[in-house]
Parts: sequence; structure tokens; C-alpha cells
Amino acid sequence: EVDLFSDQGQDYSSDTDNDIDRSWIYLAVNPYYIFEVDTMGQKLEFDINFAKYDRASSNTLTTITTLNSDVEEQRYTQPGLSNIFATSLDYTKPLNKIFELKTGLKYSKADLDNDLVSEFRINESAWENDVRQSNHYLFDETIYAAYGKLSFNSGDWSGTGGLRYENSESIGESLTLNTTQSRTISKLFPSFSLSRKLGVLTTTVSYSYRIDRPRYSSLNPFVYYLDPFTYEQGNPNIRPELTHSGKFTLSYEGQPFFNVEYKRSNDAIVEVTSQERFSEEAFKTDVNFDNRTQLSASLFLPLSVIPGLDGYTGVIVSDTKFNSLYNDGMFDRAKLNTTVVLQAEFN
Repeated sequence: EVDLFSDQGQDYSSDTDNDIDRSWIYLAVNPYYIFEVDTMGQKLEFDINFAKYDRASSNTLTTITTLNSDVEEQRYTQPGLSNIFATSLDYTKPLNKIFELKTGLKYSKADLDNDLVSEFRINESAWENDVRQSNHYLFDETIYAAYGKLSFNSGDWSGTGGLRYENSESIGESLTLNTTQSRTISKLFPSFSLSRKLGVLTTTVSYSYRIDRPRYSSLNPFVYYLDPFTYEQGNPNIRPELTHSGKFTLSYEGQPFFNVEYKRSNDAIVEVTSQERFSEEAFKTDVNFDNRTQLSASLFLPLSVIPGLDGYTGVIVSDTKFNSLYNDGMFDRAKLNTTVVLQAEFN
């Protein structure tokens, strides 16, 4: 129930009943095969993943207000079919007692078909299609990837160096709006790490460049109303997030207890809440910010040094900054976040 204020200067309340009916069928198959070429660690690994998700969903919103009870009912029917196939081939070859080589190939394909039918009616009349919200949307994505990683372990030193190439092609098509949007990404993603043992301590420095794709559901431009004034909406224009990350870690007897990490993301995926200027409806969606930086540090200490206690305690501090053009203005904000963790067992 929501208390509102009308443009006539009269307070009133709105009560919405959201009747939801959902059913789904999920099927997943994951055969794999490992062929050990020799006893020295040389091997081939072949993996296949197939998943099928068939969903049927409908919800009906019935709203009554103390000011005007003739608010239109809303009904949304959203059948959806998702097919995802992925396969990979990995090869591991120890070169000698120090170096080991890993290479691999991967292919994946996602095919999504979603059909949103939005309808409305007033006073138990016949349901009418709402062409402003109904949308039949198809999404297809194909990814080709190849990687190579060289690792070494010699005395107190160890480390890895890797390079991954990825090419992806995606097409989003709205059959209702007769629009098509395609995107191709071809990039190299390097990574490395270097560790040094210092008695019971181990220091590690690492770097990685990675891609984080948006959820398939967030790409679908469907509108889902929670009540007549609040809804969620997908964004088919959202781009993958690309992140550079550098990290320093200090471990004690193999367990990390202190680390400092810096991340910088371009086209950062951020969930925002906005309000329509004229209807004043509020909605939530995902957007891309120009960049996001995050500096974080954590410190964890064992409790086993206290007789009768076991577990750990720690603190995590992060400073996140956003800088982006958003809603015809610059969004330049920072937020400091602190988390304290305590997990203890005693006898």
C-alpha cells in the first residue's frame, strides 16, 4: 500500500495486488572426458555443456485507490526459451621440472527467445494489448576464445603468465519494433602473477585484464511493473565491462591475511534508479558508466592464538569512485565502505 499526494492537493492511498504465476523447465547436460597422455602430467581435457531453460510467467496487477477506484488492470505474459551451448578443449604439458604450459580453445553460443505480451483493461472489460510495452525480443551471442598460460615453480619463486584472445558476436533483435542491434568484440586479455616465499610468509603481485558481460536478462528491453508507479526495465544497449586489476597479497602458511587491490573499469555496469519526468514513475535499470575505480584493502587474523578459540576476524575497507556523464550531467561521486568479519568457535 502506497500513500500518495495528488495534483488536486488531496492525499490518497493506493493498494496494488500482484498475482504471479510462474512455471519453468530446466535441462542441463555436461559430459566431459580426460585423456592422460603420460604419467608426467601431460593430458587433454574435453568438456561440453548444454543448458535449456523454458519459462512461462504471467502476473496481473489490480490497483484500488481511495481517490479513484477505476484504475486499469495490467497483465503481463512472458514466455521465454533459452538455449546455451559451450564446449572447450584444454591441453596441459609439463615442459620440465620448472615450467608447465597450458593452452585451450573454447566455443559458446547462446540463443534466447522472449515474448512479452502486455495487456490492460478497465472495469472487467476485455483485455487489450498495450503496444507501448509488448515486445518480442531475440538475442543471439557467439563467443570464440583461445588462451595460453605458462607457469613456473623454482625454489622460493613461482608465477604465471597468460594471454587470452576472445572474439564475440552478438545480435539483439526486436521483432515488435523491427530493430536490430549487433556488436562485435575482439580483444586480447593478458594476466600474470609472481610469488616469493619468505619463510612462513609468501608475497604475491598479480595483474589481470578481463571482460564481464551483462546478464542476458538485463539486455532484454522488457518492462516489468511491480505496481502502477514502479517498474524494472532491461537495457539492450548495455556494453560489457572491461577491467584492469592489480593486487598485492601477503599470505601466512598459504592463507592470505593481507591484500591491497586496485581496479579500474571502463563501461562499468551500474544499476540505477531513475524517475520519469512527466509520469513520475520510478524505474530500475542497468547502464554503463564511463569508468569506475576501486581501491580496497583487507586484513584477516586467526583466532587460534587465543586458547580455546578457533576461527578468524578481519576488516575490509574499499573506496569506490564513479566518474561519468549521466542524465546530461557529470556524476562524480565516491563512497567508502567498511566491513568487519568475525567467525569464532570455542570449546
